[in-house]
Amino acid sequence: MLHVKWLVEEDLLVRNPTMKLKEPKLGKRVPKALTIDELELLRDSCISILEHALVEFFFATGCRVGEIRKLDRSAMDWQRGCVNAIGKENKEREVYFGSKSRIWLQRYLNHRGDQDAALFVTERKPHRMSIHPIEYIFNRIANRFDLQTKISPTSFAIPSQPYCSIRERPSWPCSPFWAMRNRRRRSCTLPSVAPCDNKRISDISGRKIHQ
Repeated sequence: MLHVKWLVEEDLLVRNPTMKLKEPKLGKRVPKALTIDELELLRDSCISILEHALVEFFFATGCRVGEIRKLDRSAMDWQRGCVNAIGKENKEREVYFGSKSRIWLQRYLNHRGDQDAALFVTERKPHRMSIHPIEYIFNRIANRFDLQTKISPTSFAIPSQPYCSIRERPSWPCSPFWAMRNRRRRSCTLPSVAPCDNKRISDISGRKIHQ
């Protein structure tokens, strides 16, 4: 199809005969999430302050790698425990992190001796981290213990992971968790609950979770 489109653009073909053809839909697989026990093993396997800060921030926010690598430390709202993350198609959303993530982030930033604006920087010759160094750090942590589940930042960024399972507690409303974790479709079928807003999400995310 791309070849035919190029022929049309180069005026070598009058019209694109494939315009009405639809590409087959490819099946999607939900990445396997971490269990609570696996998450605790991952936390215990962290050695450096950077490792702790990354793991806690990914777990708290459920952000994509691409969203986190773009964050600047000056953008962090420490008082409210939130930051605006820019994701795919340049869409901006507010994500929240709890007290444990805040503590490790501040330790990490205080430990750094550079002036780079990025929230997370490379360990040598500090500059803004790209996707591959972040994935490498997660693999390095996972290799320290025998874990059957493949670890990547995606393990923290899907609605079915342990963080969201806490929404089943009777005293914790469901919709704020769904709003925090789900990035694609907020209209997915869920139990009817009170509508959520940013304040409710912030209040919920500020509670102690697995601390």
